[in-house]
Amino acid sequence: MTVVMYHYVRPILESAYPEIKGLEVDGFRRQLDYLEQRYNYVTMEEVVGAISRGLELPESPVLLTFDDGYVDHYQHVFPELSKRGVQGSFFVSTDVIYEKGFLDVNRIHYLLACVEDKRDLVEEIYIQLNFVREEYGLDSNAELFGRYSNVGYHKDLPEVRFTKQILQRALPLKVRVKLIDKLFSKYVTDDAESFHSKLYLGMEQLKEMKNGGMHIGSHAKSHQWLSTLTEEEQRDELVSSIELLKAVGEDPNTSSICYPYGDYNETTLRLANELNYQVGFSTQVAPAILNRMNALMLPRYDTNDFPQ
Repeated sequence: MTVVMYHYVRPILESAYPEIKGLEVDGFRRQLDYLEQRYNYVTMEEVVGAISRGLELPESPVLLTFDDGYVDHYQHVFPELSKRGVQGSFFVSTDVIYEKGFLDVNRIHYLLACVEDKRDLVEEIYIQLNFVREEYGLDSNAELFGRYSNVGYHKDLPEVRFTKQILQRALPLKVRVKLIDKLFSKYVTDDAESFHSKLYLGMEQLKEMKNGGMHIGSHAKSHQWLSTLTEEEQRDELVSSIELLKAVGEDPNTSSICYPYGDYNETTLRLANELNYQVGFSTQVAPAILNRMNALMLPRYDTNDFPQ
């Protein structure tokens, strides 16, 4: 089975943030045409049935997945899939819905999109780290840059790789949260409420999508690197998501999870199994071979792996 992963799908070049990396709506339509000619679309319910009851999927099955709960998915993806009679699976983090919170990964995307010279962003990070270096025992700026500028996506600039690693996982959580808050307010916006409503789905939109035939899955509670959390912290992340799925009317017998950043460990898998998640998705790039792979560790292809 082929599983395709999407994030931003919007008219990017016409938007206020043309530097955001994502898929143009016209490219999305062309890709759906391409997939329709070569694959057979399947639903999450069919996939779970194939895993749990041995039901047969059509030849060359393809499942569409959409991460992070963007309003793009309601405005552009949902209408297009509905028109074609295709189900999409949408993975949403609980805090986005209930707490009106931001996913740090998104704030980092917008920071990078708004700061033209990424060296300026690195210098601002250096300045902020200087204030807390002694308190948290941080290495020098040069040491941190040397360590993290080579980690991550190989096509990114070193400054981009450094920024992502520092703000996503390299620093203590308290330092990261405060640093991202300051940078986001300075370079992107200080009107968080308005920005949130333009970026993320709301509960009523999620319910409408569910009632329209889409599948809603878990993206944990706050989009953390799950393998860095304690067992109790991971449990809280996964239990909170179960409550969201119940609230939108998702069938617990077909519950699914997409791990933030594709990151998990043995504790994650054990908890997901205990909580009755039927299917779990990573960001590993490979075909998903059902009944030969752990159903909680299924790989996915990125939209960029296919013509657009």
